[in-house]
Amino acid sequence: MNVRVLSATNRDPQALAEQGLFRQDLLYRLQGVQILLPPLRDRREDIRPMALAFLSQYTSAGRHLSITKDALLALERYGWPGNVRELKHLVQRLAALSSGIIRIEDLPAEIVSTPRVTSVMNEVIPEGDLPTLDQLESSYLLRVLSAVGGNKSRAAQVMGVDRKTLYRMIDRQVSSTQVVKN
Repeated sequence: MNVRVLSATNRDPQALAEQGLFRQDLLYRLQGVQILLPPLRDRREDIRPMALAFLSQYTSAGRHLSITKDALLALERYGWPGNVRELKHLVQRLAALSSGIIRIEDLPAEIVSTPRVTSVMNEVIPEGDLPTLDQLESSYLLRVLSAVGGNKSRAAQVMGVDRKTLYRMIDRQVSSTQVVKN
C-alpha cells in the first residue's frame, strides 16, 4: 500500500521535539517535503483571489453572488488571526446569508473597523494637514459606532476599552461640539 501523509501545524515540530513534547521518530516520518507558508496577514495580495474563489465555491446553482470593492478592501485590511480558515468560514457564512451582493455592511464589525495600515516612514506631511488627537478620536468613535449599529457595548469591545471609558469619550465629543447660543 502506498500512503502519503499531509500535515499542517502552526507550531515548530522540531522545537517541540527538542523539548520532548513531540515524538522524534514521528517528526522524522513527517519531515519529507516541507512547505513553509507565511500567515495570510503577510500575504495580503492573496486575500482577494482567495475570497473570490471561496465565494464561487459557495455559490449554489442558479444563484449569482458578488462582493463590492469596499468589502474586498476591508477584507484585505483585516489581520486574519484565524488565517485562511477564518477567511473561508467568513465567506461561507456571507454566501449563505447574502441576497446576492455582499456589501461592507454585511461584514462583521471587527473587520470593518480595522484601520488601514499605511507606512509613513520617510513621508513628509505638512503640519497643517495633521489632525488633532481629538479629531482622530472623534472620527474613530463615530466610525466604530456606525459599524456596530450604535451598540455601545459592542463598540467598547471593538475599541478595546471599558464601557465607562467609551461613555466618557462620547461625553467629551458631545461637549466639544455643542454650540453656545447668545
